[in-house]
Amino acid sequence: MNRRLVILVFCIGVALFIPARTPAFVFISAADTKTGVSTLTALSQRIVSLYPGAKLWVYPGDLQNKGFDPATISTWINAVNGGGANNLYHIIFPTRGNHDANNNYFPNAAAEWTSFFGSGANSLSAKVSAIGGSNWSTMAGQEFRTYSFDYDNSHFLGVDSWGGGDVTVINTEMSNWMNTDLTNAQNRGKAHAFLFWHGPLYYVDGHSSSTPANVVSVIANHPIVAATFHGHEHVDAYTYLDGSRVSGLAGRPIHQFVIGNAGAGNYQCNASRVDYCETYSGFGAIDVNGPNITVKMHDVQGALKYTKSFTHGTNVPTSTPTRTPTPGPSPTPPSGQAYRAFTDDSYWNTPFPVNAPIDSRNAEYIADSQNSSHTQNFLGFTAAPGNTQAFGLALYWGQASDPLYTLTDGKHFTSANPVQVHIPLGAQPQSGSDGEIAVFDLSTNQVIEMSGASFDGTNWHIGATLDRYMLSSNGLDSRVAGANDSRNHGHRGVPPSARGVRLDEVRAGAIRHRLECYWWATGTQTVNHYWPMAGDEGSKGGIVPEGTVIRIKPSVNLASRGLSAPALVIAKALQDYGCLVGDNSGSGNRLKLEINEAAWRNLGLTYEALSPIPWSDWEFIQGGYSP
Repeated sequence: MNRRLVILVFCIGVALFIPARTPAFVFISAADTKTGVSTLTALSQRIVSLYPGAKLWVYPGDLQNKGFDPATISTWINAVNGGGANNLYHIIFPTRGNHDANNNYFPNAAAEWTSFFGSGANSLSAKVSAIGGSNWSTMAGQEFRTYSFDYDNSHFLGVDSWGGGDVTVINTEMSNWMNTDLTNAQNRGKAHAFLFWHGPLYYVDGHSSSTPANVVSVIANHPIVAATFHGHEHVDAYTYLDGSRVSGLAGRPIHQFVIGNAGAGNYQCNASRVDYCETYSGFGAIDVNGPNITVKMHDVQGALKYTKSFTHGTNVPTSTPTRTPTPGPSPTPPSGQAYRAFTDDSYWNTPFPVNAPIDSRNAEYIADSQNSSHTQNFLGFTAAPGNTQAFGLALYWGQASDPLYTLTDGKHFTSANPVQVHIPLGAQPQSGSDGEIAVFDLSTNQVIEMSGASFDGTNWHIGATLDRYMLSSNGLDSRVAGANDSRNHGHRGVPPSARGVRLDEVRAGAIRHRLECYWWATGTQTVNHYWPMAGDEGSKGGIVPEGTVIRIKPSVNLASRGLSAPALVIAKALQDYGCLVGDNSGSGNRLKLEINEAAWRNLGLTYEALSPIPWSDWEFIQGGYSP
């Protein structure tokens, strides 16, 4: 037989036994902001922190409070973008709520909506193409208000059900369009359909509305429908809709989620109409993995409040094993600002005054920084996008609901003096040789870092060192002057909270504490180290002692340097608080970033982001100075 033919036959045979790919993606659902844009801003930042790869966001209504106003919609858009920290507006798909449709304020609200979301950068159909979706369709006469599209193995259908949130606004003409649309999606082999509009199909709080037979009939006749997502009622609720609750759904149950407080305030739950309900500002993250769907509901602090998993779909390949989502770092609990460790008067949290004393060897240290043989003429970033992530900051947030581990390092923290801390499942140390991982655990009032860390599926093991600092303390190592908590110990006096740039702080727009920077090489020519450090690595071939702080000169106008938004946030912290030289990088002077390459790339941060601020714009504070 011809050799090429043999190879072709072999390849075809192999292909027949390759399992079909199981689609896997995450989308977001949250609605009802009205005037609560600060809450929406925080939610957006939290979404990007927890689900940086989310593909789209369905938003079923009440963007604004008094009718759809094109002149002020930019306020809502800015909040969707996390106050300018991200670009989630480019993946959001809204439908109208009763407040958006209030004709008392804007008589042409419907036409204004169609015009706005049907053109230019706001075009919903253009967004579908941009996210990799397909098969955009919109109902005649309700252009860009009732619409649908496909993404991966799923179909999304948004409906202009606005009248007081009453689902009976979906008239026969609309339900006929829905029927045709869902039939077409089903015929294209889509596994799931997710429907979204403002008022719930089945009310769960104090509102009242009949469940319209025409809508129920459409759902019952299309097994592709997996779940519906709604707002209007300012609660976070899940209801399993079967024949016991909606007679027309006997034998064709669906899952209903109401996630309706993205800033609008809380309502109350009707316990008899829900399987789960709480009241908090929050969002839902929906993981679609082949036939498996998991809905996770988070509050504005990012805490996981509820999880619902179910299997659905007749058009889904089932031969590929289910992907287990890897837990990401848990978030900080924001209150308008990112969480800050230690007391307000802590050394780490106190800015330097403009007239802080400058070190007598400042010129010599700056010249060392400018020596191109061992560093670049700016402060770089370890774990920046496009660079190795092996030595970035592996950062996690433990909660009381996470497993509690007992840690020892055989040095300071022994079996007689262990550390007990909550660490979320799925947490992983950095992949580099240091094997470091940092964990904030507010429930036990501490922040810890392990080096040489490993997890065997049951216990954490520490091959090098363990550091622990109490969050309610002043953050000084118990071995140095001024410390107020004997439990603080580790990393020669630099707490884990200072060791890297956190995503949530940059997204919040302010880093309100001193950071640690990693020098190309430190030295001990004049002094081994300065307070507040309790030790040092000895001479590494450089001249800058550990414990020295360098800052951007107060006279530098940061706004005029053309810095990117994230770089400006970091530069402001470096100007106000400075960074303490606490460790060696081996190559180049750097700050360490929290490991999340995709998120930093989305923010626009690069390794060279601070290059507009050369070392001539910096100065070294007098060693050992306390502001």
